[in-house]
Amino acid sequence: MTEYFKSSSSSTRSTVAAIFGRVATECGGGRVSKQYCSDVYSSCSSGVLAYTLPSQSYMVNCPLYFSALPALSSTCHAQDKATTTLHETTHLTQIAGTTDQGGCYGYSCVQSLSAAQNLKHADTFALFANGKLILF
Repeated sequence: MTEYFKSSSSSTRSTVAAIFGRVATECGGGRVSKQYCSDVYSSCSSGVLAYTLPSQSYMVNCPLYFSALPALSSTCHAQDKATTTLHETTHLTQIAGTTDQGGCYGYSCVQSLSAAQNLKHADTFALFANGKLILF
């Protein structure tokens, strides 16, 4: 908790757990979002794996998502389909309404953010989940 969210207070743990709970519900068949495997908003440009349009409650996986990512990585701080989907799901307003903090991606960027920013940052949740998967 402290490494990624810069706090292990009961409030931080409770907030993070609630968000992961909403992610699990949504990924387990929730009805908040629609998932697309084609570029319905014409935003799949070079280097874009996936995107979310929170105002429309939909997520899109771009061709690169399918061709460049393993389903699950065993490397700490690596990107895979699972963490990319988690990242995009947290962007949904009904889940957490996270942002990318001005284009902040990856572990070093997460380390540069404040505790308050990390609670609203999609990559923090993805990297935390990846780190927890590797540890167990």
